[in-house]
Amino acid sequence: MSLLDQPLPAAETPPTRRVTGEATAIMAYFCLKDSQFEAAVQLINQAALYEPRAPLVHWTTAVTLHYRFRDFVQASHAFARAISVAPGFAYPYFSMGVLASDGGDDAKGAELFTRCLALDPNHHYAISSRISALGQTSVQALAEYQHIVDVHPAEQFPYRCVAFARLRGRPSEADVDAAENILRRGIEVDPEGAVSMHWKDLGMLYVRHRPERPSIARECFNEFLRRSQDSAAKAKVLDLLSKLGNSDPLD
Repeated sequence: MSLLDQPLPAAETPPTRRVTGEATAIMAYFCLKDSQFEAAVQLINQAALYEPRAPLVHWTTAVTLHYRFRDFVQASHAFARAISVAPGFAYPYFSMGVLASDGGDDAKGAELFTRCLALDPNHHYAISSRISALGQTSVQALAEYQHIVDVHPAEQFPYRCVAFARLRGRPSEADVDAAENILRRGIEVDPEGAVSMHWKDLGMLYVRHRPERPSIARECFNEFLRRSQDSAAKAKVLDLLSKLGNSDPLD
């Protein structure tokens, strides 16, 4: 049993030993990412008690309000507080941009992603989100996504972005080849880890662009199923496999 599985002590007064609010906020963020919502909320409350003006405390609070509680108004206020106490902190601009885009205001989202990138030019999530918000052409998007891969070769997300940019519209055979190559490069970065989605993307590439080769699509989907923990995505892949004529995909 991990420490976070144990009941946390009540935080009515700050402890005598120094624990920074920002360190606690980071712990809360990772609990949130791991769907440990109760622990995340408890840690955020403690972080706010330790260091109520810390920008990471405001940002983590806002992220929780946005994604866990879907309280967009209060999330916006918390992001704004994070910016007011630390104008040079890039993440709140990105997060407010996501909030704006989620609300249908892509123009505001693009503006905030641009402000984030002015502070952190290599924030690849901001780059990709701005591309989406601006509706950039395939050529523009591909150039920016390729830059992300060049700067962040160990990250997983940019490889998929390059592949998607290649496959927009009516891709040529050369575009399809390039998309397959970039996805396989992503797999090489971490063949057994977080790249399971690359296998799904490869399978979809063959379904949509090379339907005459269903055996490779099945092989890619099987690799995805062996690695993925995403039950919803696995259900969709199993459905695709059944349509490909493979009733027992993991054999």
